[in-house]
Amino acid sequence: ASRARSAWVGVLVAASLLGGCCRWLSAFAVRGGEGATRSHRTLSARREDGGRAVRKPCSRPAAAAAAGRALTARSAEGSGAGQSRPRVVFLGSPECVCSVLEKLAEAGGAGGAFDLCGVVTQPPKNVTRKGKMSLEKTAIHRRAEELGIRQLWTPEKAKDEQFLSELEALAPDICITAAYGQYLPKRFLAAPRLGTLNLHPSLLPRWRGASPVQRALVAGDVETGITILYTVSKMDSGPIALQRTIPLLGSETSEHLLDYLFRLGADLLVNDVLPTVFQGELSQETATQQDEALVTHAGLIAKSEGMLWPHNETALQMRDKVRGFFGWPGR
Repeated sequence: ASRARSAWVGVLVAASLLGGCCRWLSAFAVRGGEGATRSHRTLSARREDGGRAVRKPCSRPAAAAAAGRALTARSAEGSGAGQSRPRVVFLGSPECVCSVLEKLAEAGGAGGAFDLCGVVTQPPKNVTRKGKMSLEKTAIHRRAEELGIRQLWTPEKAKDEQFLSELEALAPDICITAAYGQYLPKRFLAAPRLGTLNLHPSLLPRWRGASPVQRALVAGDVETGITILYTVSKMDSGPIALQRTIPLLGSETSEHLLDYLFRLGADLLVNDVLPTVFQGELSQETATQQDEALVTHAGLIAKSEGMLWPHNETALQMRDKVRGFFGWPGR
């Protein structure tokens, strides 16, 4: 009986020690997992920034909501009691900038930091599909209607007299442009009290012009980015409000890179730039001037540029042409 009791005591002690070890190993694994998650997030952030210490836009829902609340509070303080929210007008046309319109509509809705009071886009154009001709609206036109934007303009030219008169009557505080596709006259630029900001998908002053993403890829650039600048009469030459650099891995195509850069620019615009503009901390006079000695131009793309010439182009050059001319003029 004594031996049996001793055996049972030994079993119970061993079981207790084994349970304690399991609990300790479980806690260690949880702490290790948390550490690994933190390390992965840090590495991902460094990878996205190309190893540079730059301020990241809010990406988590809670952080984005906090940024929106801060923007609302700062705008209210800047405008004073009883005054209306800042009035914003957006100008854009293609599908790749719908993310900018959507971000502005989200932040500029009821109770938001500002009032998205109007949208300007290119007029509908005749297109032929399967032998039938019809008028097709721009992607921004369709999205603005879906969002219920109350004022929508589609002037043939931005210098249209009726359009400019209506814009001046609306009296916007600031205008935002992204791939609108028309020259803006001085009368337009004089209408918004705080100026006009443009989202340009390159690291200005490199690649000023109509095709910055395509030209950067075809040239084999190892980095690119988004620039938010003030619009002046000379194309893409205004002072820079903010610029964000990203590394290029060699696998990007123009279509996907355009979409990514404008989404990044929309976050930076709403979370970083507009609060400082509405608060009076940033203006066209205090923004950073571009270095004219570093200017390169991104001209319009010709259909013939989509051809590959294996007898006088390297494999790397042809790869970069495929990346840059993905969709058009390539296939």
